[in-house]
Parts: sequence; structure tokens; C-alpha cells
Amino acid sequence: MADQTPPAPGPVDPPEGEVVRGRVRRAPRYRGFVIAGVVVGLVVAVPLVLLWPAERTGTGIGAVLALTALTLAVLGALLGAGLALVADRRSRR
Repeated sequence: MADQTPPAPGPVDPPEGEVVRGRVRRAPRYRGFVIAGVVVGLVVAVPLVLLWPAERTGTGIGAVLALTALTLAVLGALLGAGLALVADRRSRR
């Protein structure tokens, strides 16, 4: 018995001479915006912690830097995602 399944549908070329008009939508890449936000958050965290006046609380600078970097990286990622959403909305106009 031969397999009687039809071939999978693929892109159909328009007939010769027929013009098919389409619209290209330039949507932003969300991953790039989020990664850029994380990087900006990390870059801002380092000088912020190093230039902030130190208090004698017993907490090491490494712990303060890690917590500040994590917080600003998350905030940067959220801000980057928000900017990507705004750019996506504008690309639909």
C-alpha cells in the first residue's frame, strides 16, 4: 500500500506578472531590550555602591554590591521590557 497523504502545504508563488503587496512590520527584539536594561543596571550599580558613603554596619561591600546590582538589574530589565513594549506599539502605527 502506498502512502496517500497529500504533500505539506508550502508557500505559493504568485503567477507571473502579478504584484503582491505586503507590509513589513519592524517589531523590536525584546531580548535585546531586556539584556540592555540588565547591563545598564549592573553598570550603574558598581559606581553607586563604590561612591556611596560607607557606614559601619558590619555588612561587607561585596554583599551590598551584590544586592544593589541584583536590584538594579531587575529594575533595568523591567524598564527595558517596558521600552520594548512602547517601541512595539509605535511600530504598529
